[in-house]
Parts: sequence; C-alpha cells; structure tokens
Amino acid sequence: MTYTSGSFWTRMNLCPGSYDKNPEVLGYILNGPGRGTLYTSYIFLSVAMQELAFLDAGCTSTVCPVMNGTQPYREEYYLEDDDKYSFDDDFLTDYYECKNKTNGFRPSSLMALMMTVASIMSVLGLPIVGAAVDFTPHRKLIGQVFISIAVVGNAVQVGISQDTWIYMAAIQAALKLVIDGHQLCMFSYVGELSQDLEKDLPEIQGYAKIWNDFICLFYIIIVGTVEIKKDHAHPDGCTDVVTIAIAGQIVACIIGGVFCYFSWKNMRPRPAMHELPPGKSIWTIGFSQLATTICEIKRDYPDVFIYLCGLVFWSSATEALFTVVIPYLTIQLRMGAMFTYFLLEVLFSFMIGAGLYPILAKRVGLSAALKIILVLFATLDAVFPLVCNSPDDAGLAWIFGALFGIVMGLIFPAQRTMFYNIIPAGREAEMTGVYMFCLYVFGFLPTYIFYQVNEATNNLQYGFSALVIMYIIGLSILVFGGFDYERAKKKMESTLGNRYYVGADGEVNKGGAGAGAGADGDGDNGAGVELGAPAGAPLGSGAAIVPTNEPVVVLGA
Repeated sequence: MTYTSGSFWTRMNLCPGSYDKNPEVLGYILNGPGRGTLYTSYIFLSVAMQELAFLDAGCTSTVCPVMNGTQPYREEYYLEDDDKYSFDDDFLTDYYECKNKTNGFRPSSLMALMMTVASIMSVLGLPIVGAAVDFTPHRKLIGQVFISIAVVGNAVQVGISQDTWIYMAAIQAALKLVIDGHQLCMFSYVGELSQDLEKDLPEIQGYAKIWNDFICLFYIIIVGTVEIKKDHAHPDGCTDVVTIAIAGQIVACIIGGVFCYFSWKNMRPRPAMHELPPGKSIWTIGFSQLATTICEIKRDYPDVFIYLCGLVFWSSATEALFTVVIPYLTIQLRMGAMFTYFLLEVLFSFMIGAGLYPILAKRVGLSAALKIILVLFATLDAVFPLVCNSPDDAGLAWIFGALFGIVMGLIFPAQRTMFYNIIPAGREAEMTGVYMFCLYVFGFLPTYIFYQVNEATNNLQYGFSALVIMYIIGLSILVFGGFDYERAKKKMESTLGNRYYVGADGEVNKGGAGAGAGADGDGDNGAGVELGAPAGAPLGSGAAIVPTNEPVVVLGA
C-alpha cells in the first residue's frame, strides 16, 4: 500500500502531514490514548481497593457521609439557618481516624505498597524486555502480546469485591510491568518516525499529546461523573466506588483495546539491532548489556550519563505523585467522590502545560526549561501538604490541582524531548531500554519511604517529603554535574546516518536524506536547518496517571 499526500487522516487534520510519508506516525499517535486509558483506569480501581481495605480493617468508609452514633445525625450538629449538618474538625478527625491494619499494613498505605512492589517488578523485568527488543526481530510482536495481556488483566479486575480486593491489588501491581514493557516497545520507534526530527517530531508529538489527553479526559468524564449510589442510612446515599471501578475497567478495556489494536496494525517489524552473542541467554543478557551500555554511555556520552543520573531521581518523584495525592485527597482532605473532578482539573491543566512547554523551551532553551520545571515541581510538593491539611482547605486544593496539572504537562515532554535529542542515532531501541530502566529504577524509593513513614506515624502529610528530596537531588545533579545539552546534541548529530526510517511505501530503510551530515557537509540538512534540535514529546500513558505516564498515574512518563 502506498501512502500519498492528502490522506483522510491529514485532510481531517487528525494526523500530521508526516503520516503521508510514514504510516507508523498514526500507529504511534493512537498508542498513547490506548495505553493511557488502561493506566487511567487504575485511578478508580485504586480508590475502590482503598475503600475495601478500610472496611476490611474495620474502619470507617472514606467516601460515605458521616454517621454520628446510632442515628444518622444528632440535632446539635444541625444548622437550622443553613438547613444542613456541620461537623467540627476534631469530630471528623476522630471519626475518620483508622488505627487498624489489614493484611499487615494500614489501609492508607495500600497504594504506596502496591506501587513499591510494581516498581521493583518493572526494574527487574524491563532489562529482559529490552533485550528481546534489541536482540530479536520481534519488537512489534512483543508489544502486541504485552498490550493483549494488559487488556485481559484489566478485564479480570472486573471481579473486584470485598473478598477479592487483595488479589486484584496483586494483579494491578503485576500489570505495571506489562504496560511498561509495551510502552518500551513503542518508544523504541520514536527516533525512527522521521528522517528530519526537528521538522516533523514536534508536530507528531503535539498530535500524540492532543489525542492522548482528549481520550483520557473523555474516559474520566464517562466513568468519573456517573453517579452510582449504594444503600446507606444517609438520605443522599453513598457513592459506590466499587461499581464505578468495575464500570471503569470495562470501558478501559474497550477503548484501550481498540486504540492499541489499530496502533500496532500501523507499525512495521524491525530487524534485530544486534546478534545474540554465542553462549548468552536472552533472559540474562539484558542485565549485562544494560551495565555495559551504561558504562559505554558514561565513557562515550558523558552528558547523556549525567542526564540519566538526574532522571532516576526526579522521575521517581513524578511517577509517585498520584500514589501520594489520591489517598491524601480521599483520606486527609476527605474529598470523597469529588476527587474525580480534581483529576479532571489536573488532566485539563495537563493539556495547558503541554501547550506551554514549546513556548517555554523556545524562550529559555531546552536545558533551562527543564530546570525551571523541576524547581516548580519541588516547590509544589513542599507547599501543598503545608497549606492543605484538613477538609477546610479543600478549596485551596483545587488551585494546587491546576498547578500540578500544568507542571506535569510540562515535565513529561521536557524530559523525553531532552533524551531523544542527545542519544546516538541507530540505537534507539537499546537507549529506550536504558531510559525506561532509569525512569523506574528508583520508582520504588519515594513510595517505600511514604509507606514506612505512614506506617510509623499514620500521617499522610509527611509522605510528600520523599518527593521533594528526589526532585532536589535530581536537579542538583543536572545543575552541578556538568551536563551540557549543546555538546551532547552535536555528538548525537554525527550518528544520524545510522537511523532507520520508514518511507512513503511503508518499507523500512536505513540512513538516507536528512541523516548524518547534510549535503553541504555541515551537519544540517543542506538547507541550513539544524537536525536534532528540541522537539516536543507526548504524554505517555497515564497516569498517571499516568504516566503518565504516563503515572496520570496515570499517564506515564
């Protein structure tokens, strides 16, 4: 099949013009909302599991209205002028405080414990996935298998109940490795989407960001704004977070499955980047190769090494944010089901932040922009728990929600843009494995600190200190470690002839026009356009939220 200019997707402005040159552009763009929806479903599932954990421990529900004594309410709490009941902070603190444990941990520590286990599994599993991508021609197949497992795993979690929540928590922890492995496979295509990254990549990433955020926002609106109540003595009933989570998993499987199916349908297989050395195993070479690659990066690409050293710290804090914030909103600030609207605000602000990033990078430069973003994030993490520490401060929390969203929308494209503009061309799959490893290698640390602090103090406020520390360490490495973006970019440009690309006919080629030194031999494309310059990057998964993250948690990194 030949892809010509003026295809349906480009005519409808649903895809950038580079899609007409490379069909993989559409596959890459569709993958974000697919995995992002699966990531985002974790938000509703985690709140349901947290609620069931509180009830299992014999504690008060975190989402149902206050029930004072044997009667729904006592008359002394009724405000006749306002025609409502009001409870002071001391009463609410005593009412909601949970000193009990279930399965050996506090219910409020559930999300941190899950993320700690999940992060350790990812760190141990991703080198194996990276080796499979690097040493076999099955990059596409591995990505398809992983996303299929993720969809099935999400479907299984429809069975969440009071009797099964602990098993669903274990499944959710395992699914992080599966989705991260799928993301690694897709990210290994990023450097190969165009022969001219400076010209095409910002537009590709912009479309990917819009698609991802719009679909995730659409998903949260569908699931999070539907009011499902269960029987309760309070006349208004009680939000049934378990049923909402079940509905969320069903919708996520449908949306995520469809988008990821068409995403991988557009991707092309790649040859193995390296041959497996005699006597080596695909199960172990990833770890030795990772160590070798990191040592090589340190020796030959010192700026990339310094950057990755900082990344392991600040990315762990970004990934852990929602693991800390969601229980803080539902337990400390007692926002109940309103946390969904908080997340909607964050995701909407996410899009604003992503839109501001190109402007910020253009004004101050790529390196300075990333440092500014890290300072903003550390400041927010420090101030938020100090200013918002009781239900009376819930109004201020909405302001911080917008700020968190904007900064998260800034940091994901900033850190990914920097990385893909300084790594050697032709080694995208290998370097993506290192990047993913660095994203998660310390991912367990802030959540583990939060878990231990909360178990010892039963105070969620102190958990934010771990995030602040991680941002400060990462920023310090970037500022004082000797990182030079311009030097790293020039070194990358000398390797552009090694990069694979897909032509308009859908065939995979290596090198070609626009790769390596330009026609005039000066390292540009022969027309004075410098290659490898700053380009935006999409929101991954999730999150985040995730991931984030990517994650929201969601949307991934």
